[in-house]
Amino acid sequence: MYFALFLLLLVAVPLGIFFYLYRLIQTLPANHPIAFLEELEAGDHRKIIVCAGDGLTQGTMGVGYVGLLEDKVDQRQYHIVNAGVNGDLSDHLLERLDEIIACNPSFVVILIGTNDVNAILDNQNLLTYKRLKKLKEKPFIDKFRENLNQVIISLKTRTHAKIAVMSIPLIGEKLNDKANIQTQAYNDIIKQLTDVNRVTYLPLQEKQRSFLLKTNFTPKLNYKATSRLIAITMFRRYILGQSFDKISALNGFLMTPNYLHLNTFGANMVAGLVKDFVEGKVK
Repeated sequence: MYFALFLLLLVAVPLGIFFYLYRLIQTLPANHPIAFLEELEAGDHRKIIVCAGDGLTQGTMGVGYVGLLEDKVDQRQYHIVNAGVNGDLSDHLLERLDEIIACNPSFVVILIGTNDVNAILDNQNLLTYKRLKKLKEKPFIDKFRENLNQVIISLKTRTHAKIAVMSIPLIGEKLNDKANIQTQAYNDIIKQLTDVNRVTYLPLQEKQRSFLLKTNFTPKLNYKATSRLIAITMFRRYILGQSFDKISALNGFLMTPNYLHLNTFGANMVAGLVKDFVEGKVK
């Protein structure tokens, strides 16, 4: 009897942890666009900042820069909407653009592309995106260009918002490995599209690179398929209660706990760029 109970627990506990973490990842932030519109009161004339993107914006798989931004701006003047969804690629952002436009934003800041890059770096990554995000085919850089261009054009034609697109952050912290050769190629596209469409480019990866070069830092981990390290990070954060900053240090990183997401230092970089854009310090 005791042995059977032990076996039951051996199966039930990991399953319980898995479903708890999966549900956590799938839960949208409290201030996502639909919830925001439902709660917005008539006569509230504060300017609306929509932060649109993937898990870097949603902020459950790393430190959320949106929460830090809320502390940096005057909330008597601004509403901040979190339009980030874990695991989203540029295709997904384009599909849910209507709800972002419905917020009637004064500012839209886009941070998208990390998952587009990560999906092509390793077949295991690609299978994960196909399973969890219903990705139908391997994403290619030309598709990213098309998607992002359509996002920018739609926002320009259907809103009066000031628009900024942020460069994709580093994947891991090794500057010249295969992951960051790819992120640089995607960032070249982002810069081209912001120039052509006359919207603001926010140099996130450039700030990260400058910081790492100044510190002469060598990361402990080289890039590998990301699923395992992300799963371990989530277990440490939400089951063991470790902070993302502690996990980042344990993994030998300065700005990320798990290659893709951000610790407090990294998230503050993003929040600072958004704040400067909103306050007109970046054109």
